[in-house]
Formats: sequence, structure tokens, C-alpha cells
Amino acid sequence: MLLPLDLAALAWRHSHLTPELALGWRLGRHAHEWLDGLDRVRIAATGHAHTLTALRRLARFPEPGAVVHPTGPRPWDMLFLHEPTGTALKVVCVNRRTTLPLAIRELGNQLDCGDSEITRRYQDGLTALVGEIVTGDLAGFCLVSEIRYRTLAVEKIKLPARCPWCLAAGLSHLVEVDGRIRCPACSGLEPAWLVG
Repeated sequence: MLLPLDLAALAWRHSHLTPELALGWRLGRHAHEWLDGLDRVRIAATGHAHTLTALRRLARFPEPGAVVHPTGPRPWDMLFLHEPTGTALKVVCVNRRTTLPLAIRELGNQLDCGDSEITRRYQDGLTALVGEIVTGDLAGFCLVSEIRYRTLAVEKIKLPARCPWCLAAGLSHLVEVDGRIRCPACSGLEPAWLVG
């Protein structure tokens, strides 16, 4: 399979190509195209270390390689937030479509035995999955949705400093997400990016 040059360089630097590395690269490239670059885009991601590695190679803001790995549950696997326009891309991956099938993973544990048939079958399975991730339809392995947001200072908008979703009180900022007002924690965005 012929890989895009930047993905091939990433795989070479990482020492091998995995479906998770290809997934991070593909979704980072999708965000790059959708948001006209990643120069003012914050990235947060949960999941596999190889996916995070690919996203770190693409991240440019607030500094090169900056990807937030949040603690606690989030309603997304990856989040790309374009600050100037108030646009975010929320990505939820279908893990069973982005990981090697169990039979292929089991072959991976047998690669050291030197059997060329095992190596060929493993390579064929890996190539097929990576090819699907790199060139296939995104809807086949993840759900990408666009979110519009803006931060609201409570004292300026004359709203009660209380979140209508979780009823948290004493907030200095609320967030309007697609027309619904919420606190930063309930917004579905990375809360640390939305304060101050």
C-alpha cells in the first residue's frame, strides 16, 4: 500500500505503522482541511498512545506538539477547537472498526516464530485496516460533528451564575454551545480551554 508521505515519515519515526497511528493522522488531517489549518486549533484526545503520538506531530497551538490528554470521561475521543471562529470538531470513534481483529492480533504474537505464512496473513490484515482508515469514508469508523460555541461572561449577559444542566453555582463564565447555555464542565468541550 502506498502511504501519504507525511504518514510514512511518521510511521518511520515511530518505528512501525499501526492502525491507531493512522487513525490519529487521518483525523488530524481531516481537522486540518475542515478548519483551514491547525495554526489556531487546540487538540484534546483520549485513547491509544499511538493516536496521541500522531496528533502531537500535527499539533501547532498553543505550541507545537500540544495535545491535552484529559482525565475523566469526555463525550468524545478527539476534540479540535478552532478558537478564532468558535468552531469545534468532536470525534467519536467506533473502536471495533479501528483496531485489528482478534485473529490478526493473535497472529501478531506469533511473528517471532519465523513462519512466513503467519507474517503474510498478519501483514495483509494490517495493510487492509490501515488502508481503510487512510482512504476510506470517515463515517465508516467514526462520527464527526461540528459544534459552534461562544464564551459568555455572566456579569455581562445578566444571567444567573448557575448552570441550567448541572445547577453548579458561582460561575464567572458560561458557554453557549449550539444555542444551549451550559457551564464549561457540561459544555462537552475541554473545560480548561473555556475559562478566563
